[in-house]
Amino acid sequence: LAALSGDPHTPQALRSFWIQCNYPDAGLTSKPDRTTDIPEAKIKWDGSHALVVPPRGEVYVDCTMEYEEPLKKDIFVVETTVDDQLPEGVFIPPVVLPSSAINKDTLQLPVHNETLREVAVPPGTVIARLFLTDTVTKTRRERNMSQKIDPNLFNFGTSAIPPEWEKSLRQKLAERRNVFSLEKWDVGVAKGVKHHIQLNDSRPFRQRSRRIAPADIDDVRRHMKDLLAADIIKESRSPYASSH
Repeated sequence: LAALSGDPHTPQALRSFWIQCNYPDAGLTSKPDRTTDIPEAKIKWDGSHALVVPPRGEVYVDCTMEYEEPLKKDIFVVETTVDDQLPEGVFIPPVVLPSSAINKDTLQLPVHNETLREVAVPPGTVIARLFLTDTVTKTRRERNMSQKIDPNLFNFGTSAIPPEWEKSLRQKLAERRNVFSLEKWDVGVAKGVKHHIQLNDSRPFRQRSRRIAPADIDDVRRHMKDLLAADIIKESRSPYASSH
């Protein structure tokens, strides 16, 4: 089946196998893993009517949050747990977001339907939970522009540059500390140029969300928070933005 699916980037590509046991009593004896994290809030679809998700489609909905204590100013991850009440084939992709993206008690989330039939989510359904991320990464510190790089860090190898020119060049480069990356999360931001992409069809589009393996969720959660804390990525409200 995988060979027949062709190009993996086309909509016709095989995405997953669904295995259904004809004999429920003969199923696996082990229970599914349950998250040990304590959620900061429950996220509900609390509309006046059932939320209808089209076959193989997605909808963005404003959900209601329920929490006992005010949320901290931190970075959170939205995930569906095994305790939630979503219909079969419907899921919420994991979303990492800062507290500033939460509008009081409401949060907009994508709801995906992987089945070939229309699915309705009743009002009051808990569709996901909000968890606090855990990481040791600190917010990016302001650079000390007066500090210089050790000139000896620049190695020109077997270059034919005369020694006096090489020494002068080392000194000049060392004075441009802001140009070089000195640590893992030390990246630059180019704000001087805006890039415009002309499209024949201006209607926004999104790629389908890719599921994350349960074993990788914690690693992805920490990595996303590291990127947010280092200002490498930021929240986007663009109609082209990924739901992740």
